[in-house]
Amino acid sequence: MKKVLVVWYKNFEYLESIKNAFLANGIVADKFVIEYFSDYAGSVARLANNLGVGCFKQQYNKKMREAIIAKCEQEQFDHILILTGNFVEILNEEFFAWAKASKRTLSLWFIDSARNFNCFSKEYFQNFHRIYSFEPLDIEHLLEQYAVKDVKYLPLGAAAEIYSDRQDIPKEYDICFVGVGGAKRAEILEAVAEYCATNNKKMAVYGQFWRFRPWIHRVRHERRFKKKYPNLYKLVNNRFIRPEKVAELYKKSRICLNIVQAVHSAANPRTFEILATRSFQLVDYNPTIEMLLTNGEHLVMYKDTAELIRLIDSYLQDDVTREKVATAGFEKTQANFLLTTIVRSMEI
Repeated sequence: MKKVLVVWYKNFEYLESIKNAFLANGIVADKFVIEYFSDYAGSVARLANNLGVGCFKQQYNKKMREAIIAKCEQEQFDHILILTGNFVEILNEEFFAWAKASKRTLSLWFIDSARNFNCFSKEYFQNFHRIYSFEPLDIEHLLEQYAVKDVKYLPLGAAAEIYSDRQDIPKEYDICFVGVGGAKRAEILEAVAEYCATNNKKMAVYGQFWRFRPWIHRVRHERRFKKKYPNLYKLVNNRFIRPEKVAELYKKSRICLNIVQAVHSAANPRTFEILATRSFQLVDYNPTIEMLLTNGEHLVMYKDTAELIRLIDSYLQDDVTREKVATAGFEKTQANFLLTTIVRSMEI
């Protein structure tokens, strides 16, 4: 049986969850957390690197690369799963030569779209045994840009140890949303926030909608946001919350909004995480989601903001139908879209 090492940056919840999914399937697995250069280096080293002085970044890349190799050799991992793989200066020719010489296989799973990065090359992708992506548009992109012919669509499912059945937790909110901001999301949420203010509904919103730091930029961005989205501003908790708190919020909400980012065509992880808590989901229309889940049966899709508001108003008044859809979505996700199920389809 192969031993799998999962590699990505720290502070990403999916690294731990994917490792746990392998373990749940009886596959020996561990994670390697790549430290960010900004955390690894002091302020002087970061400034020198920005000015092109010294070799601090090269030393950092070398340290991370050698640490991955050492962990594989010491603990005898023979398969390495790279998540997204945008740390190409760490995974350089030296690393790939070591993997080939030591007969270790490599897989790459894009859990952020490949189209968001311009650091790759055709030669880079030739080092991987299998390539997967949660974004269907990546399949055409990787073929056209890098001549990568065999990319498999693989959605990023829900972590069962975090997103579980709600067990009849009392509802505290009418509507909730969790996610990074952006113009598309903010405009939709502003309309929903206005609806809530007019109709005395309770809504919770968490995520980064304006910058955290430095403080001078935070203050300026916050003021702009407040002026442009006055209703939403009153509801935003401008911070990230842990996955366990996200799951709890879903369970406490009658309607969970999911707004797919404008740059993606994929069913995002929230699609399955909401359903895994047996919660009712309203999501903007998406062909990829429609291939996996049935509109009106497992979740409900809307095509514009006006329709979203009508659906919110309707489903808040229809507990029976809302619960029926939430239960069907939960059962579908339990059968098909938990991470423990998703990783079984990987060729390790």
